[in-house]
Amino acid sequence: MLVKTKGIVLKSMKYSETSLILDIYTEEKGLRSCIVSGVRKVKSKTASLYQVLQILDLIIYDKDAQKLNRIKEASSAYLYRSITLDIHKTNLAIFLIDIASHTIKEHEANAELFSFLEMYLRYLDNTTDSIALLSLKFMLDLSSFLGFEPLDNYGLQDICFDLEEGKYVPEDSRGNYILNAELSQHIRTIHKMEMQDVQSYKIPKAERTVLVDKLVLYYKLHMEGFKDPKSLEIFRGL
Repeated sequence: MLVKTKGIVLKSMKYSETSLILDIYTEEKGLRSCIVSGVRKVKSKTASLYQVLQILDLIIYDKDAQKLNRIKEASSAYLYRSITLDIHKTNLAIFLIDIASHTIKEHEANAELFSFLEMYLRYLDNTTDSIALLSLKFMLDLSSFLGFEPLDNYGLQDICFDLEEGKYVPEDSRGNYILNAELSQHIRTIHKMEMQDVQSYKIPKAERTVLVDKLVLYYKLHMEGFKDPKSLEIFRGL
C-alpha cells in the first residue's frame, strides 16, 4: 500500500550501478529499508536528496518491515542552513545519526521518537550557541526511548554513576564501571538540563572526550550488539 510519511535517512548504500538502498526512520512506519533506482546515473540530479541526515517527505510503496520497499515520491522536508557548511556541525550530526542507526530497530510508528530526532537535527542546524555538549545530551535523552535512562537517585551518599547498573552509588562502591564523583556530577547535570540550556554548561575538552567514551560504553552494556560508531574517532577530534 502507499504510505505518505516524513522520514530521516540513517544510512545510504550503493546498489547496482545506478541505485541506492536506504535505511530510513519514518514517522508513520518506524524503520524501513527502501530502494531508489536510477538516482546514480550521470545526469541524475536527485542523488543528493538521499544522503544521510536528509529529512524527507515521502510516498512509499510499503510492503513489509523486513523487505525492501520502493519510494514512489520524495522531496526535501527541511533544507539545512549550516550543518552542511560547518565541519563541526557536520561531524556532530553524523555522530548523532550513527548512534540512532545503531540503536533504533523498531518497525512500528513512534511519533515521539521521530520528533525527538528531527528536533535535534533542526536545533543543531539553527543554533549559534556552543554545541560541545550536545552529543552527551543526545545520548542521555535517547536512552529514555531505549529503556535504560539513568535513574535519578543522586543524593548525599549516592554520588558516583554506575554504568552497569544505570544508577548512582556510594563513592566507596566496588565495580568495574563506576565513574568518579566529578564525571558523575557532569552526567547528572547534563541529563537534567533542557537541550537549549546545555550550551551554558562548561566542561574541559579532555573530560568531554572521556564522557563520550563512557556513554558509548553505557550503550554497549545495555544494548546487545551495540558497537563503537564508525564516526566516533572523527568525533573525538572535534
